[in-house]
Amino acid sequence: MISVIVPVRNQREILEICLVALRQQRHCLPFEIVVADDGSTDGTLELARKHGVKIAWEPGQGIWAARNVGVALAGGSYLWFLSPEVILPSTTLREAQEVVQERPNCLIAGSCDPLPPLRITPMDVISRFDRLAEAAEPSEAPCGFDNMIVPLRGSILAGRIGPEFVSNAQKVGFSMVFSRKIGGLRVRRR
Repeated sequence: MISVIVPVRNQREILEICLVALRQQRHCLPFEIVVADDGSTDGTLELARKHGVKIAWEPGQGIWAARNVGVALAGGSYLWFLSPEVILPSTTLREAQEVVQERPNCLIAGSCDPLPPLRITPMDVISRFDRLAEAAEPSEAPCGFDNMIVPLRGSILAGRIGPEFVSNAQKVGFSMVFSRKIGGLRVRRR
């Protein structure tokens, strides 16, 4: 199972779009969503509760601490760190499950193709995703912890999630790969 960990702080509006997109995933194995909150005061936690996801709360300690609290709550054998600004197409989770089976000892980084700032509702993103994806500028560059899958075993061996995590994971035998299959669109608030 993949645990999708979404770290947030005061990102209610954009989190709604992310969660709706995750709930629209098709033809995939079971997965869980963990919202890792860093002390939001804008209703982000209430929104997460409304969506029925797991909630990890670590107020005011920073985004890395929130990610680590999310890891502690996650039940999956793979951890997918996903920024709430990254919206996934409806088949991405299925494709990600195939990628992790092919590359079980890898940290897998996906892209985050940028979209211009938009004033849209969560359902606009979902219903117009294909047209929005065509408007995005394709990126062949990984976007780091904004869209990365990590084997739980790699997380344990490399230590806490933080800026040096990737180099620590590589020291204990994990390689880093880039996969367009787990690409998403980055939506920014106006």
